[in-house]
Amino acid sequence: MTEVTNEVRGAQVSSGPAVTESGTVPVRIDPTDRPIPLWPEGVLALAAGVTLLIIGLRHRTWLQRKADEGQRMVAEFQRQGGLEDLTQVARQAGELLKGAG
Repeated sequence: MTEVTNEVRGAQVSSGPAVTESGTVPVRIDPTDRPIPLWPEGVLALAAGVTLLIIGLRHRTWLQRKADEGQRMVAEFQRQGGLEDLTQVARQAGELLKGAG
């Protein structure tokens, strides 16, 4: 029985950081606490951002045309009834499935 209690006591996890006799908490340095270095990760992120900016600027007319098409599709969807019509159809389909079951 004493062996079991010793194992249980050894398995307990402290709920907070240990405080020394002087009242201060010792600092534990974790290797994952270091910030991400600027080289090479920061430089690669900057290069990727610049590349995306250049691609966006070179294709801005195509992107603008696609955005205009999307706006026209949303306007047509709203003109045809929008979400209210879609929810009504879904409600009717649900009632049809309940009746068939």
